Amino acid sequence: MRVFISLNLNEETRVILKEFQKSIKEELGFSESGKVKWESPDKFHITMFFIGEISDNKVEELRDEFKNIHEQRIGAISLKLGKLNAFPNMYKPRVLYTEVIEKDGKLYKLNDSINRIMKRNGYEESGKFHPHITLGRVRRDCSLHGVKERSIIEKSSFEVHGLNIMKSVLSREGSEHESIFFAEL
Repeated sequence: MRVFISLNLNEETRVILKEFQKSIKEELGFSESGKVKWESPDKFHITMFFIGEISDNKVEELRDEFKNIHEQRIGAISLKLGKLNAFPNMYKPRVLYTEVIEKDGKLYKLNDSINRIMKRNGYEESGKFHPHITLGRVRRDCSLHGVKERSIIEKSSFEVHGLNIMKSVLSREGSEHESIFFAEL
């Protein structure tokens, strides 16, 4: 099964991001907006570690590893939505996202804990951690340099209280995500 570890968002934050996404679509216009496969609000999340294809047995082992993550005493993590950005950049975007700003230093502590657990289980981190929430994936050449740089300001603070092991099922219509494990922080 295809699996990743994430911090899932509350409904209020999803609604804020959906409105932000809508404003970007309007600014881009019909033609350019059509070049982006927009992420569904029910799939907005912060990826902490992408694992990929693993066996059911390995998923069980990871559940056992993460069930005591609360012992790290990280607790709820306060975050804020940041500005619109893109990977690799706004001139040749592949992924359109909003940055996630850490308020209390706990997000990177959690990331370090996850990486230690994953390394113990034979997985290497995939690169530098860059907390973000994907808004869309650019399908073909599309430049976003004309889109005004902006931040989400109103009511953009939120908390996460746990991490999820998520299953991702791919189909022609895209992917569907399902939480198969939740651990309180």
